[in-house]
Formats: sequence, C-alpha cells, structure tokens
Amino acid sequence: MRIRTPALCSLAAAALALTAARKLRTVEVTGDSMLPTLHPGDWLLIHKG
Repeated sequence: MRIRTPALCSLAAAALALTAARKLRTVEVTGDSMLPTLHPGDWLLIHKG
C-alpha cells in the first residue's frame, strides 16, 4: 500500500494543477486607460471564476 500512496498523491496533484491551469488566462494590455499602473504591451495573468 505504501508504494501506491505516492503515485496516487502525484496523480491527484497533477489533476489539481490541470484544473487550476484551465481557469488561468493571459491578457495583453492595449491603450492608455490603465496608465500609470499598467502600460500598453504589459501582460496580465487572470484567474477565471
């Protein structure tokens, strides 16, 4: 049983990471509406949900 436990934990961690990755999106800033904090060409990582 001890040999299977790390494998199951690894599979569970991979499944969790895949689920989280599906909710992440990248967006590029365009225009000047977010100045001075963000500049055109900056990239944002957005969590969907």
